[in-house]
Amino acid sequence: MVANEQYKLPVSMVSTLAQPNLKLELHCISFSHYCTKARWTLQLLGLSYQEVNYLPAIHIPGILRLQMQFKRAGTWQGPVSPTASSKSPAVTPCLAVYSEQGMPVGLLQNSSLISRYAVLRAAALGNPSAHQLYGPSLKLAPSVQPSRQHSSQDSSEDSNGFDEGVSAVIGSDELYKAVSELELRLAWTMGVEVRIGFIHTL
Repeated sequence: MVANEQYKLPVSMVSTLAQPNLKLELHCISFSHYCTKARWTLQLLGLSYQEVNYLPAIHIPGILRLQMQFKRAGTWQGPVSPTASSKSPAVTPCLAVYSEQGMPVGLLQNSSLISRYAVLRAAALGNPSAHQLYGPSLKLAPSVQPSRQHSSQDSSEDSNGFDEGVSAVIGSDELYKAVSELELRLAWTMGVEVRIGFIHTL
């Protein structure tokens, strides 16, 4: 378990951070502490969003249809930050980002990545309390173009066939390290009820 584990944003999502009129759509399943975490982060930061809820298992075709919508628009080629506890392609929460005109812009899966995107977006839009969750050191590293030399057998989750370029979301102060370590500990070692209680205190 690494407290300073990197989370990566596609360059196309980085370009949306300061755009004021985006439409955010959070796709969730009921009884999910991961979805609760993403929801509370958006609410804490005052970011407007619509929520789409599914029952567990029934969410799978809905999330797969959502992914296909973004793939057809050329704005999603797969996750760039693996989730801590699920290898399912239909993992939730899933944050769908649309332009003011309703065009698909980007898709994020991974509650910790969604939370970091929300903080960076709130900061870019001038929210003075944006950094109360992860601390003031949260920032984007320079974008990196993934290597084209991976073999076809390379199954690394960091590649996922994604060739757009990514920016790592990183932090360096003690608050960021402590919150990141707590996120990973909650994801890997504690029961659902305990996780919900701890996330509520973040």
